Amino acid sequence: LKTIKGTSIYTQIIDTSPKELKNFADQVKKQLKSVIVILVSSENNKVSIVVSVSDDLKSKFKANVLVKKLAIFFDGTGGGGRDDLAQGGGNNLSKLPQLPKFLEKLFEG
Repeated sequence: LKTIKGTSIYTQIIDTSPKELKNFADQVKKQLKSVIVILVSSENNKVSIVVSVSDDLKSKFKANVLVKKLAIFFDGTGGGGRDDLAQGGGNNLSKLPQLPKFLEKLFEG
């Protein structure tokens, strides 16, 4: 859990199927309340991303906008969903180590 500009951001790279990411994001959001949850998994050389935004942060951050930026970071074409929950994907697993720095720039900029 990291706080950037007053916003709590929970990021985890998980070894699970993309289908399980949404359930895991819901569990984390219930425990932490005011948070942006970013979960990433890889399967078959593809990156799957789920972004979940707690209700109190939806006016400032939209999950569907964040997931598109993350998908592009991983050389994907985008993603979609709702303001509170969105998913996307990418093709470049080699960028995983650069994710923390990318997230700092994303939320500080």
